[in-house]
Amino acid sequence: MGPVKLMAESSQTLERGIMLLHLVNRDRPGGWSVTDLAAELGVGRPVVYRLLTALEKFDLVRRDEAGHVLLGIGVLRLSTGLHPTLSTLAAD
Repeated sequence: MGPVKLMAESSQTLERGIMLLHLVNRDRPGGWSVTDLAAELGVGRPVVYRLLTALEKFDLVRRDEAGHVLLGIGVLRLSTGLHPTLSTLAAD
């Protein structure tokens, strides 16, 4: 596999992961199942499971007792980096 193809695949995986985070951030009655996420992303469930496994490593998503996917505490940790930027913008 050449470097161009590898980069294209990595970019697609990253984009899908970000889209998944955006979906999970949206409120959905009953929560988001893996099947729901796969349908919204237009991919198979195995792809969603691989994305979730990677995102769970960084606590960006978690699953509740019913298996629904929710945002994880890692999203809050990332958001703390915005504090200096927001303070600067507010001061201007």
